Amino acid sequence: MVARQNTVQQKIGVIVMVVMLALAGVVMPEANAQSDEGADQEPERTYYTYVPTSYDGAEAVPLVIALHPFASSGRAMAAMTGFDAMAEEEGFIVVYPDALDLDWNDAQNTTGWETPLQLVDDVGFVTGLIDELAAEYNIDTGQVFLTGFGVGGMMAYRLACEAPDRFAKVAVVGTSMWDYHLSACPDEGDPVSMLILMGGDSLEYPPSGRTTTRDTADGQVVLQALNAYQIALYWAGRNECDREDTNRDNLAGDQVYTSCADDTSVMLRVLDGVGTNWPRTGDYTLNQFGVDATEIVTEYFVGDVEEANFDSHRVQGNEGFGGVPRGYILYVPPSYDPAVPMPLVVALHGRPGTAAGLAYLFDLNKLAAEEGFMVLYPDGMPVLPDQLGREWNYTLGAPGYEYHTVDDVGFLSTLIDDLALDLNIDRQRIYVTGFSNGGFMTQRLACDAYDQYAAFAVVGATLFPYFVEACFGAPPVPIMFIHGTADPSVPWEGTVMSGEVLSWSAPETVLFWAVNQNECAADQVVDTVLPPDPVSNTQVFRYDFGGCSGHSDVIFYVIEGGGHNLPGVPDRLDPEIAQLVNTDIVAGEVIWEFFDEFSLEAPEADAPSASEPQVASE
Repeated sequence: MVARQNTVQQKIGVIVMVVMLALAGVVMPEANAQSDEGADQEPERTYYTYVPTSYDGAEAVPLVIALHPFASSGRAMAAMTGFDAMAEEEGFIVVYPDALDLDWNDAQNTTGWETPLQLVDDVGFVTGLIDELAAEYNIDTGQVFLTGFGVGGMMAYRLACEAPDRFAKVAVVGTSMWDYHLSACPDEGDPVSMLILMGGDSLEYPPSGRTTTRDTADGQVVLQALNAYQIALYWAGRNECDREDTNRDNLAGDQVYTSCADDTSVMLRVLDGVGTNWPRTGDYTLNQFGVDATEIVTEYFVGDVEEANFDSHRVQGNEGFGGVPRGYILYVPPSYDPAVPMPLVVALHGRPGTAAGLAYLFDLNKLAAEEGFMVLYPDGMPVLPDQLGREWNYTLGAPGYEYHTVDDVGFLSTLIDDLALDLNIDRQRIYVTGFSNGGFMTQRLACDAYDQYAAFAVVGATLFPYFVEACFGAPPVPIMFIHGTADPSVPWEGTVMSGEVLSWSAPETVLFWAVNQNECAADQVVDTVLPPDPVSNTQVFRYDFGGCSGHSDVIFYVIEGGGHNLPGVPDRLDPEIAQLVNTDIVAGEVIWEFFDEFSLEAPEADAPSASEPQVASE
């Protein structure tokens, strides 16, 4: 192993000279003021509707509206919840609207928080959608039901406040009610039945509530997420429930109010062991808690409220993946056709980051809608207990890291298997990209799961030294790197602490993959120089390594002067970390352009098979 590593280092030294000569003597222009852009036109709103086969239009049927979480979509909500099957069984129509720009306008903007996302009248959109569907189908307007998950649940709270007369019952899953919802809620309004299902182990929306702050131009804004008991009491008061007539479950936190105005009800259930998940039962491996939110919500909507299934218990499992509930965000574009396999891009967040944070930073969903691929943003393990920030365990098996025992390679593989039970994923075209800590994890997957992913893209990460050993014997894989020369978080020059190399330099990292793993030809490096970006005072240099074994290309985007960020998506990361953001390229676009060229199916008969790797003996 040592001799092999030394050979790699020698080759790196030769090719680094080739690469770095192109960077020598580069003089960056001064930044110019950004020009004003015209206002974006609001695109057409989309939604997915499922009509049961029993529907013939002769009788009015109920309507269920299901609102997806942050950065997700209607098609994804359908897959995650399985409401289509419930609609078929119970005979209701279900519609899954799409938010306009990652998020629903649940009135958060009334707090003074600045949001770069496009805000629209989502109350008008949803209520207008009801009218549109009622004109197209024979809808029983007295049985219109609303449910939402995560931020979709926050939007459901706003709709229940501002348009309670449009809904017979509302069910909110996996989220809190914030104090700004109370401020936006009219003092008086029609009562509406409310079911609240909260994850007992949710970090984002804990039943105990939480406080968050943000600095704005007008000072610091503090927002408070209500605790579960406060939420139940609020709706019990709004529905004029008899608070003395409360059927409390034996489990702390559960509340049931059925003696309310206009025969409404309020039910709160804290789901033991559940995180930020829409829990399901079935053949899934992950996040099994012995309770099915879709069944509970459906029973509450169209069944007997008193008999709604509130029995649950935690099913222990998944200890190999950390022993805690793992969440994810899934985006499925409106063009998804269950009869046609669709590619999937797995996008891994940094440390301490979250799935929602990367979905916001990457802004990949718009491209996915245009090009026709799904995006999965999984959550890593908590960095610290009871903290939102998460990380990926790319160090599994490395000496000195024995306490890092979570198998995230296995977790991601199992998660994809679970999703494939409800989605037609093109198994030959699953790709992985990661930012920062997620970029390190992406390289670990390229070593350990090369037979599951067709190509890899790393942004703002370099090589962890243990990968030299972990990757030994692994076949070539197509891989791309994007790195800024002024990255303050993962330095271009690498990281050395107390004499120990924690990460290689960016050029050494790329050349490890180009020379050691993919056996690219040293004399077939094609460099492309983009004009300097006058906005960000950065410049892009692209290096294509040719002659690689198995047609496994290596591409390196050097962002001269660039920081720790995703190029093309400015103003979304803390400026102290992001530094200069190049806008000449868009990370998602160049990554997908690269991914789109590769499939696990070998292009030629003599190309090495990913399912039958050439493993060298030690």
